[in-house]
Amino acid sequence: MMGMMSEKEIRQLNAATARNRTIIEQREYRRSSKTLGTALALAVTLPFMFHSYISPAPSVETHRKPKHTYQATIKTNDTKQELEINGANYKIKMPESAQYKPNKREEDEFHPIYVNAGREYGVPWEVLRSIHSVETGRRDSTLIRRRKGAVGPMQFMPSTWKYFAVDGNGDGRYRIGDVHDSIHAAARYLRAHDARSDMPHALWHYNHSWRYVSDVVHIAERLGYKR
Repeated sequence: MMGMMSEKEIRQLNAATARNRTIIEQREYRRSSKTLGTALALAVTLPFMFHSYISPAPSVETHRKPKHTYQATIKTNDTKQELEINGANYKIKMPESAQYKPNKREEDEFHPIYVNAGREYGVPWEVLRSIHSVETGRRDSTLIRRRKGAVGPMQFMPSTWKYFAVDGNGDGRYRIGDVHDSIHAAARYLRAHDARSDMPHALWHYNHSWRYVSDVVHIAERLGYKR
C-alpha cells in the first residue's frame, strides 16, 4: 500500500502523525504536571495539618497597657460634686445627706412639729428633722412605703407602730401616715432606745444600717446638732 502512495501523500501522513504525537505528549505532560503539583501541595501542607492536629495551640500571655492617662479633679460644694477628667465635666450624685437643704415650706410647716416632739421626749429636734429628710424627703402626711414594708413620713413598720404610736396633734387618732403622729412617735422611739446617752445606737435601732446613722447625724450636725 505504501508503494501505491505518492511522495506528497507520504509527507502529509508523516506530518499528521507528528501532530498527533505532539498533542498526545502535551496532554500527558499537563496530566503529569497536575498530578505532580497536587503531590507537592500535599507534601507541603500535610505536615502542618498533622502537627496542628496532634499538638495543642501554644498559649500566649498578653499584658494590656492603658492607652491613656487621665487626670481627675473633684470640685465639691454643699449640694453637688463635679469630676473633671481631661477637661470634660461629669456630674456625680451625692448622698442625700450632702444634698440636703432646708426649704421654706419645711421651715414654716414642719419645724414646730420637730421642736414640740423633741421637747416632749428629750430628743434634739435636728435629729427628728434629719430622719424625716432621709426617710421620705420631708414628705407631709402620707402612706408611702419605701423600705421592707415601712410606712408613712417617718417610715415605721406597722408592728413597731403598735408599741410607739402617738397622737401628735391631739385629734384622738394614732395614724402611721400622719406627719404629726409619726414625728412624735419617732421621738418616743429614740427615747426608748436611750438616745440621750447614745444617739448613734438609738438611730441604728431605728434603721439597722450604720450608713443610715452616718447620714442622719451628718444632716443633723449641719442643722446645729452637737453630740
